[in-house]
Amino acid sequence: METTMPQNEPLHTQPVLCKYALESLTSSVPLEIRASGICNGSGLFLAKTSGLDEGCEIYRAPLSLAVVEPHVTDVCHGCFREEEELFEEAKKKNPNATPTKLRICGGCKVASYCSKLKTALEHLESHPVKIDDRFVNAFMPLAPQVLSAAFAAVYSRGVAQMAKLHVNCMPLRPISRPDTVGYALDVATAMVNHSCDPNAFAFLEGSCLRVRSLRKINPGEAITFCYVTAHMDVLARRGMLKEEYYITCDCSRCVQEFAELGAVVGSDNLKNSTTLDVMVEAHSLLRHANNSAMIFGTNPKVQDLGQVESRMHAILAKAMAPGTSWPENLDPFPSFRLLLGRLYIEQGKPVTGLRNVLRGMFHRRQPLNKVDWVHTVLDVWGFLRAVGSMPRNAATKEDRTVPSAVDIRTMAYRYLDAGWYSATKVFGEDSFHLEVFEESLGVMLKQWNNKRSQLGLKEFEVKFEAAQRRVLDWAGLTEEKGIPSKVKMLKPKGQHSSG
Repeated sequence: METTMPQNEPLHTQPVLCKYALESLTSSVPLEIRASGICNGSGLFLAKTSGLDEGCEIYRAPLSLAVVEPHVTDVCHGCFREEEELFEEAKKKNPNATPTKLRICGGCKVASYCSKLKTALEHLESHPVKIDDRFVNAFMPLAPQVLSAAFAAVYSRGVAQMAKLHVNCMPLRPISRPDTVGYALDVATAMVNHSCDPNAFAFLEGSCLRVRSLRKINPGEAITFCYVTAHMDVLARRGMLKEEYYITCDCSRCVQEFAELGAVVGSDNLKNSTTLDVMVEAHSLLRHANNSAMIFGTNPKVQDLGQVESRMHAILAKAMAPGTSWPENLDPFPSFRLLLGRLYIEQGKPVTGLRNVLRGMFHRRQPLNKVDWVHTVLDVWGFLRAVGSMPRNAATKEDRTVPSAVDIRTMAYRYLDAGWYSATKVFGEDSFHLEVFEESLGVMLKQWNNKRSQLGLKEFEVKFEAAQRRVLDWAGLTEEKGIPSKVKMLKPKGQHSSG
């Protein structure tokens, strides 16, 4: 028997639908969909009988309706796994397996698939997308947005009526990369409301969406995500929330950061259109740089990176009093430095890239949250490894003052270790990508003729502290910056740390 429900009723008033949504999850604690205290709609809560500590799994959701972005060519549009993950799986079955290479769909020319699926069209014919009308009705009153081009190209047969649901889609981000590879629609996850200081986050692993706690969550507390990049400055964050999610955010973090920004540029200046126009212009340049960092060569405006950097300085100077300049430790500059680093390494200048990513990571007023910190420290490790592997004459040709290869490599060991150890706490010890970190350390040790037994010794700690200080001095960073020396080291499989 077909049933209908009024389109304007919030989800928490529909107990049968709530049960249906929650039953699709694999959760570690009981969850409830109740009236939200953040907005006028619904929210996803821990049950009043259960709480969670920091770094715990909350639930997993299957990717029943998801799409990969058109520019992402190394993630399967069918099973949503990365080529690297597919290759690691193949090597477990056959040590001599060749690297996995996805196939472009011959029908839509957009989607990429692993060997399990031949084409997107054949996939749709054998696995048609089925949409429950109750979910469609539940979401239709919400703000209209159009989904990505890939969603339309690959799934247009089954999801035409879902085109208004972008505002409820969850960005898909594997832990191996900081960028979004696609979007998924999960009804229970769509009930998670926004916070600029969230208590949870979600990431893609395999064919499921995993949700974990960023801090302790009390019994009965609402689960919250940050809908946008958490380390964005307050004006950019507020602007994106309003533009993409129709949210006007006045949380305590936004109020505090808005006051701090006013102290820099003048509180009166924040209210005039000139300052707002400057920030819009700065973030437009930031978006251009970000797009080119993801798909290098697509945006000619950022090919001359020296000019791009000068342009950012000039843009932000418009918001300042004559004779003063925008502080480099205030966003959007730290985020801009991280993007510049990625672009420099694409241009074959890893030394210049390393200097920029170090400043982007450590020279900032607002600390990175735990998820962004893991991504950034592993980004920095990638630069350290690249520079540490360069012939010395090539490195000094790019920058005569670059620190020694020994210092760079010593830092690389510790930064990979720090990223791995933090990832075990943030993403969980059962995450596939932790195996990749372990393998990367082994490859790096072999490449640089080092022994694992040297890592974790007191002598190494002293050596690391001195090496990091020299490298950070070279990057123009102060004494208090950097990562601590005494963190747990990676151990071979089956071996446990004693400290």
